[in-house]
Amino acid sequence: MQKQISPISRQQYAKLFVALSSFIVLSLLPIPFLTRSQAQNTQPNTLSKTEIVEAQPMAVAEQYTLVGTYYSLKDNQNSILMFNNKAPQPLVVNPTFFSMSGERFDLPALAIPAVSYQEFDLRELLANAGQQFQEGSVQVTHQGMRQQLGVQVKILKPAKKLIFDEQFVEPTKRFVSSRLESVWQLPSPQSETKFIISNTTDLPVTATVKVDGTAPRQQQPVAIQLNPHQTRALDILRDLVGQPQGGTIHKQGGISITHSGMPGAILARMFVSEESMGFSTVSTFIDPQATASSKWNGSGYRIGRIGNEELTPIVVARNIGSEPTVVSGRLSYTNDAGEVIFINVPAVQIAANDVKAIDVERAIRQNNIPANITDTGFEFEYSTPKGSVVMTALSVSRSGNHVFKVPLFDPGRAGTSAGGYPWKASGDYVTKLYIKNETDQPQKYTAALLYEGGGYTLGIKDIKAHQLVAIDFRALRDSQTADANGNTIPLNVERGQIAWSGKSTPNGVLSGRSHQSSLSQGISSTYDCRNFCRDSYYDGYIIYDLPFEYVYDVANFVANQQDMNAYGQPLTPYPVTADWQSANSTVASIYSAGEATALEAGTTSIQGSWLAERFIGEVGNEECNFESFTALAEEFFTIIGGDVNFRTVSTGSTVATFSSSLSQSATLNVGKSTNGAEKCIIGPGGGNTGVPFLVVVDFTLPPGAQSIFGEPRSFVSMNADQQFRVNDYNFSDVNYITGTGKIRITLKRVQNTPNNRIRMRIEGLRSEGPVYSGTASVILVCP
Repeated sequence: MQKQISPISRQQYAKLFVALSSFIVLSLLPIPFLTRSQAQNTQPNTLSKTEIVEAQPMAVAEQYTLVGTYYSLKDNQNSILMFNNKAPQPLVVNPTFFSMSGERFDLPALAIPAVSYQEFDLRELLANAGQQFQEGSVQVTHQGMRQQLGVQVKILKPAKKLIFDEQFVEPTKRFVSSRLESVWQLPSPQSETKFIISNTTDLPVTATVKVDGTAPRQQQPVAIQLNPHQTRALDILRDLVGQPQGGTIHKQGGISITHSGMPGAILARMFVSEESMGFSTVSTFIDPQATASSKWNGSGYRIGRIGNEELTPIVVARNIGSEPTVVSGRLSYTNDAGEVIFINVPAVQIAANDVKAIDVERAIRQNNIPANITDTGFEFEYSTPKGSVVMTALSVSRSGNHVFKVPLFDPGRAGTSAGGYPWKASGDYVTKLYIKNETDQPQKYTAALLYEGGGYTLGIKDIKAHQLVAIDFRALRDSQTADANGNTIPLNVERGQIAWSGKSTPNGVLSGRSHQSSLSQGISSTYDCRNFCRDSYYDGYIIYDLPFEYVYDVANFVANQQDMNAYGQPLTPYPVTADWQSANSTVASIYSAGEATALEAGTTSIQGSWLAERFIGEVGNEECNFESFTALAEEFFTIIGGDVNFRTVSTGSTVATFSSSLSQSATLNVGKSTNGAEKCIIGPGGGNTGVPFLVVVDFTLPPGAQSIFGEPRSFVSMNADQQFRVNDYNFSDVNYITGTGKIRITLKRVQNTPNNRIRMRIEGLRSEGPVYSGTASVILVCP
């Protein structure tokens, strides 16, 4: 772990805090964002749009407090504190640590750079704190926008390959009552457990804890007094059940808590581990009154294998209600044909105040799921009123060393359809992004990876009803797979930030999370920090592939949209489908697919328009209101007339004549020429490619022509998706007195595609007057 700050004096810390606080106040003032047309444009052939994006004012910053239940530096453990800032401005955060007894230690402010995540080793951050701060709880405050900052703590025991992770919450917003419930799953009776309970407030709180799932049973709930910000780590049998001599904790069970404080006053967690096998997981607590439906969903439930080990899927449900309930559900995956397939899990009846394991493994085995399927969607429901059942779902390798827990959520409170997550790909770390459609209707989304110096976008993607999409940006990097813009992730990029969002989707339609794991270290963790609002249109522009300046020029135009996230951060642009038109169709024409042709000398503009969606009001406005509008990108062109007359094109004895129209095109039947079969041969998968052959183009130059420019002003080219490849070409037999010449082109057929057009251009100097030019194209035909 790279050291982030060094121990310095309190006076130096105080100066740093004042400086950073001043900086953040300035950075959070209303800032107009520059549009692409206002900033220097470094992208070739990028056109500005006529509609100027208005400056986006920022909402007034508010103070937020995020709380974590527990950290520890004891027993050979390390704790890593991670901050994830999703906004385009640096963010000052103020961590406060509380010892187990509630003693307070205010760490000097830390600055988290814009659009990035930072990890800090708590052993270094707390180097100047007393021994009493070797374990305790953490609170982080910041001035910013809602859900702009995500915070996570990971307690690691590397020698035993153990990890306990926790994503910080805003207690007063997460909980609505003074009741907490959990359900646990142990790998064996030898498992170690630790119950953590923490008071998040400045007032004393009494918590009453009831345990179900031990032998002997707990005779009565135990009352725990917690002073302000006090945290206790308790042994379940000794401290909660009242069995100091020991007993047995069943493989399945649960804990119920009620407390005297306000909602959110108490946070709790249960650590489960078995060091001999490297098993570790966390049993979390939910507020049953905060649920909105009788359902539990999840994304990225792992099945199949991890490395060389088979995974065992485990699902446990606990009925905390007063009447029997029936729990039923299904898993989903996408097959190779793109179809969403469901695996129905038989219903299980659970008595009141009872807990049962659900045999998901049997349902998976009976459905003969293909071996390449490793990620599934998770949808379960129960028959009793909302909040009466709590569930847990995890997958464990046969050795117990690899544990993949799926955080379950109530789809009635699924949150916004957008998020920003840390991406780590150093060593053998893999960070997967999961996006799941929670509805019965198809939806659309965008997903991108932002990294220093660049970005990678999948563009707009479709997601079917109830479909789960798993995106592995590391695999896309390693395979050098091009994104929607044709760009790849550099192989040396190992960290960044994932950004995803639904398109025109209300809250609760799409869910998402990331999962980070290391096979060699045997650890994994999950993260889900939603944006408070989905992405908005920020800018639009058009690009084209070839020069568009002279008569006969042909270029393909593509419209691109750039969004910004809820915090005003511009994201990686992506292609969109546009409606095209030329303002003067006699000068240039453009087809619906975006192919434009310069027809005659004159002035025109090429325009692309498409339907988009943008925020209404300030960036950071929590009302999250949108409006639809037509985005427009436009550029003006002055077309210069062509002067070169292309006459014939030939291969062997086969000759074709160029049309006399302004487009100057010809069609050459290669298959009917001498040795045409050998020129046109192509085998499966590109094998047995054709033999090289010569094509000759005859042309006439305008009067006064005295030279022909070299590349790139004069050229012969074919795009990469064409059937033929240009091996070589040259301008020969040019006679400036008669004004005649030839282009000799060596071609070879390399693939079987529907595209087969050669483009050529000649440009040069006259003895007097302007530069001359001419463009033509040849379509090659093979049977």
